Amino acid sequence: MEGRFLDAHRARAGHAQRAHRFVSSAVWIATLSAITGLATLGRESVTAHFFGRADQIEAFLVAALIPMFLINAAGNSIGAGFVPTLLAVRHDHGQRSASDLTAAFFLSSLGLIAAAMLASAIFFPFLLPFIARGFDDAKLDLARRLFYWLLPVVAIDAIGKFWLAVLNGYEQFAAGSLMPIAVPLSVIAFVGLAPEAERLQYLMYGVVAGFTLQLIGAVSLAARMRLLRRPTLPRGVKPLLAQASSQYFAMLGGTLTLMLLEVVDTTFAARQGTGTVAAVNYASKLAVLILGFVGSALATAVVPYYARLRKEGTIAEQGNFVRFGEILTLGGGTALAIVLALISTAMVAAVFGGGRFGT
Repeated sequence: MEGRFLDAHRARAGHAQRAHRFVSSAVWIATLSAITGLATLGRESVTAHFFGRADQIEAFLVAALIPMFLINAAGNSIGAGFVPTLLAVRHDHGQRSASDLTAAFFLSSLGLIAAAMLASAIFFPFLLPFIARGFDDAKLDLARRLFYWLLPVVAIDAIGKFWLAVLNGYEQFAAGSLMPIAVPLSVIAFVGLAPEAERLQYLMYGVVAGFTLQLIGAVSLAARMRLLRRPTLPRGVKPLLAQASSQYFAMLGGTLTLMLLEVVDTTFAARQGTGTVAAVNYASKLAVLILGFVGSALATAVVPYYARLRKEGTIAEQGNFVRFGEILTLGGGTALAIVLALISTAMVAAVFGGGRFGT
């Protein structure tokens, strides 16, 4: 009887300790993500101030639609689809096998990205008139030219997000949460310092520079931690690669479905008249950004902790941890949604009060 009591006490203590570490990591990630989020809100505020709902920003938003669709679909799926398999391989087969899997999956990802970019380059001119049906010829031509300017960003950011996801898996949460701040800060700097006549061109410079800085930071830290590998296919890694790819593509399918909603929103907005695409973009960025704090923080923190628990804990402990995460996600998301609803008017006024929405 006493032995069972001690076992139960140790199990409860272990669960409490894991829950505390998990919550601490989630709060830390959310705090860092909030800093990046504030920079992103600053970018949206600056963009609204200088561009408002003008044709230039609407052409840019439509041009960026497919590149951002590919970036978000591929990048978001890596963290939830590939990293859990990577950590399971690391715990079950050792760091060497995990490193080989990283190299092989990186090679596969590069091939997938290249194929997606090629398909986009070929088909975008045919899709553009359908997506932006309400645009005149000059606006369509501008969107087309901006699209090909932005297309290389897909490769730059996809590679950066791959290594950021791997770093998060190895519990380097600060890098994964703070390095993306390079993108909004770069855009703010370039747009704010741009001559009036060249502001759109400087916006493009800011986007490319920001994603490039993020890539350099991610690759540098991965190299420092000795995680960086050339994209190769080591011998004997194919079964592990098949397992990781299966998990990744299952997640990618769901992510693509969600990302398509933004394409649909933009397509319908483009038919509602000048300025609607920009207005819908500004409004959606606020809600998605803020509500994403809880979800992204918990999702990022849960993967390495659950991978360790899978190796060291019992089935019952794994179940308790999953239920705790579900309760925390539901509670945090609900509380944040209520707060957002209450302060939405004041928030919109604070972020977009200086925007040029009359033009």
